[in-house]
Amino acid sequence: MATVDKKKQAQEAEAAQKRSEAAKKAAATRAAKKAEEERLEQERIAAEKAEAARIAAIKGYMIVKPSSDGKFVYTVVAANKEVIAKSAQTYASVANCKSAIKSVAKIASTVPIDDMTLLDRDPEEFKYPKFELYKDKGEKFRFRLCASNGQNILTCTQGYTTKPACKKGIASVIANCEGKIEVCKE
Repeated sequence: MATVDKKKQAQEAEAAQKRSEAAKKAAATRAAKKAEEERLEQERIAAEKAEAARIAAIKGYMIVKPSSDGKFVYTVVAANKEVIAKSAQTYASVANCKSAIKSVAKIASTVPIDDMTLLDRDPEEFKYPKFELYKDKGEKFRFRLCASNGQNILTCTQGYTTKPACKKGIASVIANCEGKIEVCKE
């Protein structure tokens, strides 16, 4: 009987040991999960701060102003105060114009540049939305941003003498359309 009691005590001790180890393992797993969640939250906060700092560093901005027909248009202004692009459409309200600016900011940063000056370009390669880089009648390089329906929503305000300069204009639009928005009443 003593042997049976010792065997039962040993089994209970072993079971208690296993429960204790399982509890320690579960606690360690919870602690590791919490630490990972905290690390991910810190990364998210750091990424948000970095994005806010990047946007704050943009010196360019957008101007919304009334057009000659009583509607509203916007222009993209670079850090050097030069207007580099303008809306290709007019909008019924300031709110609609601001919404269009947000759409341009979203689209511009993700679309390809279709270099329409290349002789061997495949017109089927680039689908809308996209930037179109082309030459005007005066042989200057220009660009426009086209929406997913092919409609022109933004055009450059000047011709560029070189293709790289025109591409810099596109890059400036991408950077500056995320800047602040000023509304002019005149």
